[in-house]
Parts: sequence; C-alpha cells; structure tokens
Amino acid sequence: MSLDYRSWRGERSHRDLDPYGLVFHAGRWYVTGHDHRRGEVRTFPLHRSATVTPGTATFTVPDDFDAVAWLTRSLAGVPYRHEIEVLLETDLVAARRRIPASVAELTPSGDGVLLRARAESLPGMAALLARLGCPFTVRHPDALRAAVAEHALLLAAWAARPAGGQTPSPRRPLD
Repeated sequence: MSLDYRSWRGERSHRDLDPYGLVFHAGRWYVTGHDHRRGEVRTFPLHRSATVTPGTATFTVPDDFDAVAWLTRSLAGVPYRHEIEVLLETDLVAARRRIPASVAELTPSGDGVLLRARAESLPGMAALLARLGCPFTVRHPDALRAAVAEHALLLAAWAARPAGGQTPSPRRPLD
C-alpha cells in the first residue's frame, strides 16, 4: 500500500508500506508495517494520511508480529507534555483491569501499584484517576494535584445540582 502522510510536525511525505496490522486505539486508527522509505517497522496514524492506496505487491508478515503490542510500545515513546507518576492504593490485578497497557506502565510497589504515564492533558489524567475507584497519591507533577482538586470541585458542583432543574454549573469539555 502507499499513503500520503503528514507528520505531527506538519511535514508531508509519501510512504510505501507493507501493512502488518490495523489497530484502533483511543478513537483513532493506526496502521503498522514495514516502511520502505525507512527500511523498518513503523506506525502511522491514519487520520494524518490524505490518501491511502492499496498495493499489489506481496509480502510476509513476521510470524511473531503483534500489531497491538507494537502500537502500544510505539505510543509509549511519543513525547508528551507531562510525565506522570502516581501511587495507586490497590493491587496490580485490579489496576490492570481499569488501566489499559497503552495508557500507563503499572509496577507493583510495596505500598500498592506505581502508575507511570505521559499525558498532554492534566484534566484528562485527573478524570482517569477519579474513575479508578481507589485512593492514590500524586508523586509527579505537582500540577496534577491542582488538576485533581479542580476535577473534584467540578464533580461537587454537579452533585449539588437540584434534581428537578438545570442550574447553571461549571462546564468543561471532554478531554
């Protein structure tokens, strides 16, 4: 296949690709495969591809290739604005049920489970932490503590709304 691709920096290029797998992650489609231009396996988000043209060449996907695992590792290396470290007061099994491997690295710790992640949006990370249903301690960054406190105020304001009417309350777009 070939695709006309725009990088996250806005640079345009034409790529010939042997597609090994198509993966849906976080609301977007990604194709992973052998990129002939670079001579290595690469991942391309399809929302940044202007055109995708099927090819006629044949190729063999490596037997042990796992497109989901490859995408997860690829996304882990993407630079994000915030490095997150949070100690979750739960066990590893429970944490893994609630947090996909593509979202964070989870490591057992003497006090619970250490969550390490990267994020563009601290409010989005605060919302994720609130959904976990377990106590946690933000280790880094300090600004995440403020985002969690702001999220708690927002939830409290929504909880205080009377059942019979639409009282104006703070709004925040979904992250």
